[in-house]
Amino acid sequence: MKRFDAFPRPLEGIVEKSSLAGFFSLLGFIVAGLLLFSELIQFISVDIEEHIKIADSMTNPSDTIALKVYMSFPHLNCNDLMLDYESTKSDLPSARKGKLNKRKMNSREKSVVSSSNFNLDDDRSHAVGTARGCTIDGVVNVGRVGGNFKVVITNNVWGALALRGVEELQRGMNVSHYIHELTFGEHFGKVVNPMKEVANGIEEGVGLVQFHLKVIPTLFKRPGRWERETFQISMTEQFVKMSTLLLSGNMQQPGVTFNYDFTPLSVLHRESRENVLTFLGSLASVTGGVWVTVGMLGGCLMKAGGVGKKRD
Repeated sequence: MKRFDAFPRPLEGIVEKSSLAGFFSLLGFIVAGLLLFSELIQFISVDIEEHIKIADSMTNPSDTIALKVYMSFPHLNCNDLMLDYESTKSDLPSARKGKLNKRKMNSREKSVVSSSNFNLDDDRSHAVGTARGCTIDGVVNVGRVGGNFKVVITNNVWGALALRGVEELQRGMNVSHYIHELTFGEHFGKVVNPMKEVANGIEEGVGLVQFHLKVIPTLFKRPGRWERETFQISMTEQFVKMSTLLLSGNMQQPGVTFNYDFTPLSVLHRESRENVLTFLGSLASVTGGVWVTVGMLGGCLMKAGGVGKKRD
């Protein structure tokens, strides 16, 4: 124990080490080490706070949000589908709205869709011509206002089905679809996207699939990094059969519609960490406090032991 004594005392011109002082020195090392380790853990840990605040308004028409769409219709040709987009406030020139493209499904997309238990041999695929599959992808620049876009059967194809009779109209075409991804703004890995890898296989009948999306602006603030704005999505889904649409007088063609709206509230996600100077100050305080306390306690006990020896 004597070799651990960090508090040697001069005695008649020499330095004396004792086992008791060595014990307290070793105890001081252990306590200081544990406290320093706990300070280090506290320093590297990240505190997370989330607040709700009023969303910032986008008054400049040039401030747009990129809406990325990537989805496939395995049972339809691209010529059978039409795209349409509209906003509740059309304040963007059409040239700034971006573009959604239609193209034939590639082999990778077919593999992804087939792994989602789609029946690729459904006879509804051949209601008009031979289906080869169609993929919709692209980006639409939208303002921070509500809107909707739809991917539905074209008027010509739907009219051709109507001429074949009510039974053919009811049977219609297979509008089953696979949404690879639909995002608003820049994607951030920490955000869960409910509109990613969504498989909607419609087993029978034909109708209109409606997605109602609430878009929540979210700001991420992280230590030592730039602020990042993204948008979270909450989603509800509804399938309306064609018979219901006809009875209600709605002449909407079958397909998929996305109705979205931005919430007036936004989420602030802040990650914070202890300041480096505060951390260094804590280390100095812990180290100094431990040695002062152990030194005082050891000194008192050593003096008490010395007084006892003198009395003996």
